Amino acid sequence: MNDFTKKVILYSKTGYSAEHDSLLNLLIDDKVLLFCAVGKDCELWHDING
Repeated sequence: MNDFTKKVILYSKTGYSAEHDSLLNLLIDDKVLLFCAVGKDCELWHDING
């Protein structure tokens, strides 16, 4: 990520797993303003990130 990345749309083909926690932590640490998840487990991706 860089200083210009403030919006992320994640297309989940395989669904959420705990292995993705490092990605979610990176999004939070980088202060992403908008996170949208579509696809498999999209609600779970959002709930975990929120």
